Amino acid sequence: MVSYMEATPEGAILETLGPATLHAALRIQPNGLSLEVVGVRVLGVGVPRMFWPRVSAREWAMDGRYHFKVELALSIWAGRLVAYEGALDVPMPPRGTP
Repeated sequence: MVSYMEATPEGAILETLGPATLHAALRIQPNGLSLEVVGVRVLGVGVPRMFWPRVSAREWAMDGRYHFKVELALSIWAGRLVAYEGALDVPMPPRGTP
């Protein structure tokens, strides 16, 4: 399934996966960023909070790399649906490059 992400003017993130759109807020933490789901829509209709997925998502920088860890669970019907983590190298432009 393809995921599409976009930023809102308020600084939140909208992530669309098939017919579902998650509205998430970024929270600054002492050790990086975390993501909090603040709304869910399916086919454009708001979903009651009790049916929202549980999302645990963190991002941080360490040793010149961008790290992330994400877990998604449906607490009412199932446990963890997906989890992934990893790190990306962040290329730095040569010194003196605008």
